[in-house]
Order: sequence, then structure tokens, then C-alpha cells
Amino acid sequence: MSKIRFIDPIIVIGVVISIALAIILVLTGQDQATSLLIGLAVTIITLLIDIIARLGESEARIIKISEFGNSLASDSWLFDILRQIVTDYRVVKTRNYDTYIRRMGAALVECRDVVHSLSEGYLITDTMSEFSLGRRGINNAEKEIKAVQYANPSFWRTLFGEKYLESNEEAVKRGVKIVRIWIQSKEMLSEYRDILIAQESKGIQVLIAETPIIPSALLEDSAVIDGQLYIKLELTLDGHARHERISIDPLEIERANNNFDVLLRYVRTPSEYFGQS
Repeated sequence: MSKIRFIDPIIVIGVVISIALAIILVLTGQDQATSLLIGLAVTIITLLIDIIARLGESEARIIKISEFGNSLASDSWLFDILRQIVTDYRVVKTRNYDTYIRRMGAALVECRDVVHSLSEGYLITDTMSEFSLGRRGINNAEKEIKAVQYANPSFWRTLFGEKYLESNEEAVKRGVKIVRIWIQSKEMLSEYRDILIAQESKGIQVLIAETPIIPSALLEDSAVIDGQLYIKLELTLDGHARHERISIDPLEIERANNNFDVLLRYVRTPSEYFGQS
């Protein structure tokens, strides 16, 4: 069965047609030698077509290999990394230990997916990882930050939240305009009133909206920094941050900006919401 699998269908069809043609010519009264020659010629033409097709495929593969080789040759760091991966991959395969092989496969797939996501313009990372923007995103801001606070606000009462607010204050002093829309329940807004007032006192434009009045499509915890960077928190069921999605995709940034503009229709300032007291 394995040998049959490698027979080219083009050759099989060509040979069958050649034999059939030769038989038809003989049956219709044509000279046997002429009929065999015609059948043989068709077979040769079929083989030539198959050879040309195979050469074309080989050429395409050679071109791809050449392009890949040129890419590696121009980046010695990438070449060293891939060479080490290939060498270690072969060692693990020769040991033939199932758990190692499965872990290696998962690691390679994860590597592929991460690099591909970066090429697509986004990154998903843990909020406490070295790749999380967090305060770094605030510190790097130059002009404007549009933020939506929808996650569980208990973050603001932690030491990290205090440091984050300090970064906000420093950004405002640098001339960065920060607008933060709080979307929370009436109870949460009342409980965190002191945080809202504290943020407003730091020069942040604080706006408030109660959760029930906001369309579900707009309920996300996110920020757009300088119109070039979009950060969105993926939340657990209880509203705490689980992962951070960072994107430089213009379409995602445009969507986030449009959503923010729509949210502005629902908001009030703290003084309007709580009264002047």
C-alpha cells in the first residue's frame, strides 16, 4: 500500500489513456505499429508533463529554502536560537520519552503562537509579568490616556494601586491628559468615592457611569495611550484582572476610541453624581 500511495496520479491516468488510445486505434483498423507508437508518444508526453511539474515544485521549494536561509543569514541571533532548538529537538526525539516529547511540542506551538500574535500586532500576557505595561505604559505616555475602569476597583486600595496612581500624577505633571471613566455599580461607586475624589485631585479627569445603563458591548477595562497603544484587561468572573492584551493594531485602537466616545454620552462628573458635598 505504501508503494501505491507514492504513484503519481498524473502518470497513472496518462498511461491508462495511452493504452486505451492504442487499443482503440487497433480496433478501428489502424496499423498496429502506428497505434503503439502513438500510445508510446502520449505516454512520453505524460511523463514529460509530470517531470516539468515536479521540477516546478522543486524550484518553488528551493526558492523558499533560499529565502529562509537568507533570513537566517541576516540575523545571527535568530540563526543561533533556531539551530539550538533543532539540535535539542533531535536529542529529545531520540530519547523517545512521551512526556518530554509532548512538553516539547507544546513549547514549540506556544512559541509559534506568541511570535505570530506579535506579528499580528498584539500580545497577551499576565498582568504581573515583565511584559505587562502597567505603570510602564503610564510612564511612557506623552500626550493622552483614555482609560476605562470596569474591573474590580479593589486594586486601587493595594500598594500597587497607590504606585499606579503616583504614575498617573507624574504623567499629568508632564502634561499628559488623563481621562478615566469609572463604570461600576452604584454601591461600588459609593464605596470608592474617596478614590474617585483622590484621582480627581491629582489632575485626572474622572467621569462616572453606573453599570446598568451601559451597553454590554462597551463593558471592558481598557486604556488607549497616545492613540497608538491599546491595553485591555481580560477579567475573571468576579471582575479581577486575569490577562492583559496589548495591541498596536490600528483597527483595534480605532474601535476602542469609538467606544470611548460613545461612553462619554453616559457619564457624569463626581460632583454631578455625588452632589457638591
